Amino acid sequence: MIGIRKGSKYLIFFVVIFVALPPFAIDAYITAFGNIADFFNVNVNKVAITVSTYVVGFGIGMLFWGALSDRFERKKILTIGMLIYS
Repeated sequence: MIGIRKGSKYLIFFVVIFVALPPFAIDAYITAFGNIADFFNVNVNKVAITVSTYVVGFGIGMLFWGALSDRFERKKILTIGMLIYS
C-alpha cells in the first residue's frame, strides 16, 4: 500500500475543491435561470447563452493556466487562479 505523506492530505483536499467548484458554479447558476430572466426582463434562452460563454471561457482559461503551471510552480499558479476565481 502506498503511504500518504502529511502534506499530501492538504493537497488532496485542495484538488477536490478545485475540481468541485466549476460544476457547482454552473449547477447553482442554472437553478436561478428563471429568476435571472425575470430580473433582467429577458428570455431564458438569452440567459442560457451565458453558460456556454462560461464553459468556453473556462476551456480557454485551462489552456492559459495549464501552460503557466507547466512553466512556473503549480502551487503558485493554483493559488493565483483560486484568488481570481473567488
